[in-house]
Amino acid sequence: MFFMKPFAWSVYPRFSDLLLLLADPVPKALTYLGSGFLLFGSIWSLVAVVQLKAFRKNYGNNSLETNGLFSISRNPITLGIYCTSVGLVLILPSVVMITGFLLTILHFHQSVKLEEYYLESVHGEVYTNYKTEVARYLR
Repeated sequence: MFFMKPFAWSVYPRFSDLLLLLADPVPKALTYLGSGFLLFGSIWSLVAVVQLKAFRKNYGNNSLETNGLFSISRNPITLGIYCTSVGLVLILPSVVMITGFLLTILHFHQSVKLEEYYLESVHGEVYTNYKTEVARYLR
């Protein structure tokens, strides 16, 4: 991740003008914090995907996964994407990155709401009970 900034500047020296950076240079503490969010979000999403694939392999596509990370969050993959996005904003705080982050949140939240509607229509009371026990993202 750290190589991207120098690479972008070598290709286009006025790269920071395009991004509308909010802090230049970015404080190291912010970069480390952002890297932590980036790493955590990536690992969290990867673990959730692996758990979901293993579950579907054993129980099929029409079953509802409620164990592992899915017992903490109904949408752990999306939560990981949110954490990764926060990390990117912290590493390169700019108007462009914050705008992208907000658009990402809006898009995925809308997708989650549509998926919840679908899951409720397919699984009925089982999903309704799951919704009352486990938060959409985190409690």
